[in-house]
Amino acid sequence: MKKATLAVMLVVVMLGLVAVAYAEEDWHGGIHKRVKQAKERIEHGIKDRSLTEQEAKRLHKEFDRVIDEINRMKADGKLTPHEKERINHDLDKLDNDISKLKHNDEHRDRH
Repeated sequence: MKKATLAVMLVVVMLGLVAVAYAEEDWHGGIHKRVKQAKERIEHGIKDRSLTEQEAKRLHKEFDRVIDEINRMKADGKLTPHEKERINHDLDKLDNDISKLKHNDEHRDRH
């Protein structure tokens, strides 16, 4: 009986560890990667002057808002499926805004 109880407890602990690892992987492998890529795209746009100063400020403000939202949602230690969906929607919008602004016809100082 003790062996069976111990085996069940071990399985429960292992499943808990797998769930925690999966949640961390989603943050580190999915959302975190998208956040990093968005930041790099904005910085690259500044560097190659495909973004004006005003456009860069606007995108940094939007980026900071997304980061603040992610931090609020992660405050309880987990992201629900609804929270992940909302974050991904916000990151999609940010990605679209970066693309639009980098490829519009705004005059850039190209000295």
